[in-house]
Amino acid sequence: MGHIMNMAQEYIESVDEENFLTAVMLEHDYSGRDSLRICVELELLELIQAPKIEAIIKRIHNSNYMQDGDLYEMSTTYQIMFGNKLQIADVERDFRFDKKRDIATVPQSMWQFGIFKDSLNARILGVGVTLISFLLFTCIFFQIVIDNVTTKKPYMLQLKEYHHELVHSANDTHIEIMLAASDEIFELLGDSAATLYNAFGIVKILCILNLSFFFQDVVTGIITKRLGRFFEFPTIQHFSDLILFVTSIWVFQWIVTEIDQNVNADKTASDTKKSMIIMANFERNIDYPFQYLFSVIVICLIYRLSTLLQFSEEIGPLYKIIGKMTKDFGSFVILYVIICLGFALVGNINFVSESNQFETFMEAILTVVNASLGNFEFTLMHVDQSKGGAEEDAHSEGKANV
Repeated sequence: MGHIMNMAQEYIESVDEENFLTAVMLEHDYSGRDSLRICVELELLELIQAPKIEAIIKRIHNSNYMQDGDLYEMSTTYQIMFGNKLQIADVERDFRFDKKRDIATVPQSMWQFGIFKDSLNARILGVGVTLISFLLFTCIFFQIVIDNVTTKKPYMLQLKEYHHELVHSANDTHIEIMLAASDEIFELLGDSAATLYNAFGIVKILCILNLSFFFQDVVTGIITKRLGRFFEFPTIQHFSDLILFVTSIWVFQWIVTEIDQNVNADKTASDTKKSMIIMANFERNIDYPFQYLFSVIVICLIYRLSTLLQFSEEIGPLYKIIGKMTKDFGSFVILYVIICLGFALVGNINFVSESNQFETFMEAILTVVNASLGNFEFTLMHVDQSKGGAEEDAHSEGKANV
């Protein structure tokens, strides 16, 4: 062994070209190891402390961080399919000298692949940036839908009034005037209705993506329990993800059954006919308070984003304080939900045949929530009572005549 060490030292001293000696020391054998790694593993200090070898080590250590690999290598599925099953990866063992260099003024960027792959802080920040992008994208399309509906609502209501007059009118001249006015509104809203319909299509995709948060909680809980690790359940985040799951399904089901109704039923229908069907669907659901459901989705996404703030040194303590305050706020929310469900149930039972706003239990819930915010049409029930009073007066007058 000593004779081999002397031969290696004499060979190192005989090589004057630094790049050539570096290539020799880093040349891999059949097992993937290089000469420098073998020297480190066997602790051959005579070779490691040689001046030329020390220069090579310092050159590697002070170079840029190793960027070998790609994003696919962070995937567990990728490692299962293509990784070496017989070897346990050890970054410190495999890259003994390829560590981050010591820079006094400019730190290494955490978005470099090597750092992002091994840094938990960088991954948390990456998840936060992704979630912020998704939240902004959701808010933009929600606002597009709300703005378009608000702008087109007066025309839709006018169109609904024209249709009501066409059904009950017996005057041919009046019918022709109403048809001409309806055609003008159709031409005015044709392109806008198509744009709004496409925006609702994006909202459907966003609702499907929202379901992944709840599935993530379920899968995480199952895997953690099977591994025998601690899993805190239930938490406010689980409750928030459940609300997001239910609300997203609610919005998706409403769009599919109401907005998409009969749009693609006839494959041979012209674009004009499809636009008329779309506007008819919008006209029928123009008073549906979907903006409340959008608000619930946005609030749940903001709360999920806020859970990442607990890892921040500046905002983390504030997040803990707010978390303690949510217990008191949760008591109010539970009481509010019970009251809304109770009034919605009573309204659905008593006024199901009197008002369109209580036809289904879901619509009754939205009507009660709308009323709790101060937006309730008291004249609606007043008109129904006046009709009943008029019928009673006519009935009494008939009896008097008899």
